[in-house]
Amino acid sequence: MTTAIFKKDTVEKAQVAVEEAIDVYNWAVSALSLEIETNLLIYNADKQKEDVIRSILGGEDDKTHADINAKRVKDTNNWFIDTETFKDWVDGDNLLLTCSGNRTRYSHRLLTRV
Repeated sequence: MTTAIFKKDTVEKAQVAVEEAIDVYNWAVSALSLEIETNLLIYNADKQKEDVIRSILGGEDDKTHADINAKRVKDTNNWFIDTETFKDWVDGDNLLLTCSGNRTRYSHRLLTRV
């Protein structure tokens, strides 16, 4: 049997090194967790945007919405999807699309497109 004898300062240095390694490990795990959460948020936001685009442009899976669209006059509200603002939003990285203008009794018709 071999018995190792270490000096007190050697053991203390090893303990400090282990504690520093644990701190680095914990920092790396925290950074990785934050990166994963950020990527999930981006993925979910992108997925929601894709769902909205699919709903506006057609191809939605919702039967009720598809039935309503089928009864609509052809090309209703296409002026909206033909605007550069909408096209830039579809093709770009922005998750927010805003529409401004005077509120009228016809403004709800645009919402039925969505």
